Amino acid sequence: MNFQDAIPVINQMQADGVIERYAIGGDAATSLYLEAVTPRHLEVVVPIPPQPGQLIVSPTKIFEYLLGQGAIFEGQFMRIGDTKTLFVPPSTPLLEEALRDATVREIEGHPARVVTADHLAAIAFQSGRANARVLEFAATDALDVDHFHAILARHGLMDRWREFLKNQR
Repeated sequence: MNFQDAIPVINQMQADGVIERYAIGGDAATSLYLEAVTPRHLEVVVPIPPQPGQLIVSPTKIFEYLLGQGAIFEGQFMRIGDTKTLFVPPSTPLLEEALRDATVREIEGHPARVVTADHLAAIAFQSGRANARVLEFAATDALDVDHFHAILARHGLMDRWREFLKNQR
């Protein structure tokens, strides 16, 4: 998938103060670590603070900025150039940590903040929808097992992890 249209726009959105920070997550980030993953869209984890005087968060500021840059709505996505892009708030403490600890990597010639392999594996494990993917991460050099275990411990997932490993035998 071609992300070269979206990454510069997202970086500029951060430089312009529309978003404080972001991290590429989901299959797009996973594809940087695991070759077998083909992303269908770009997932961007971004905090969306409530507007002053309101309790409910709204991505309106992001959408207005992107519409001004020529992006269009396409279902739940914003299409930035040729890239279907989904903006996701960090809805769990693990996602918040993944956003905070994201590292800068190059994606198609552009620097981008990307969720680490350790966090992607922990998120996949926590969600329960991609446990095979966790094993793929574990089989690569991308995963720092000690750091992955520390993440699982911080988020109360170690007992579940031990049970998962026991069932793999």
